Amino acid sequence: MTTQHARVAAPAGAMAEGMLALQLVDHWGNRHTPRPRPRADVLVAALLLPPARHGELATLSRLAEGCSRYAAYLLRRLAAAAGPRDAGHADWQALLVSCQHDPRYRDVVSSGADAVNLAILTIAHAVAAHLVARGGNAVFPDLPGKDGPTPLRVVRVGERSYRLRPWPLAGRRLTLHAEPPPGTGRAGAAPGEGSVPGAPPPRHLTWTLLAPGAPAD
Repeated sequence: MTTQHARVAAPAGAMAEGMLALQLVDHWGNRHTPRPRPRADVLVAALLLPPARHGELATLSRLAEGCSRYAAYLLRRLAAAAGPRDAGHADWQALLVSCQHDPRYRDVVSSGADAVNLAILTIAHAVAAHLVARGGNAVFPDLPGKDGPTPLRVVRVGERSYRLRPWPLAGRRLTLHAEPPPGTGRAGAAPGEGSVPGAPPPRHLTWTLLAPGAPAD
C-alpha cells in the first residue's frame, strides 16, 4: 500500500473540504471511536477551518465566536497549528481561558474531551482534503479510539469510493456531497484532467465511504 501524507486543499476547494469535514464530524463516533462534544460547536469549526487556513482566519474566527466561543477557540488553535510556530498562540489561549470560565464549556476544556475534539477535526480535515484531491490509498495517524490513537487506513475502491479501516463513523457506509470547486469540469476533474471544453460544471460531487466488509456498489 502506498502511504500519502494529507494535503490541505487548494483555496478553490476550501469550502468543498469544509463541507466534507462537516459531514464526517456529523456522523463521527461509534462503539470504538469517541464522538465530538459539544457536537454543534465542533461542527461550526469543521466547516470554517479550511477557508480560515487560507487567509480568512480573523473574519471567520469572529463569525465562529458569534455562534460559539468554543468553536472560535478550536478554529484558531488548529489554524495556528498549521501555520508558523507560535502564530496565533496568544489568540487561542485567550479563548481557552474564556471557555474555562464558561459553564457550558468548562467540563470539556478541563477533560480529555477537548483533545478528542481537536484530534477528530484534524483527521476529518485530512480525510476531506484527501477526497477533494482525489487521492489514492493513504494512512493518517492518530485516529482517536476508546483504547488510544491508531492509524486510519483509507483504501480507494472506486472513482470516489473509499474503505476506511478502522471505521470511525456511525452505520456501515456514508455518502458525502459537496459543490464542485470553481474551475472544475466534467465529474469534478481539474482543468486538463479530462474536462470537456464548454461543458457545464457538475451539479454536485459525491463520495462513498465504506466500513470493512460493507458491500461496494
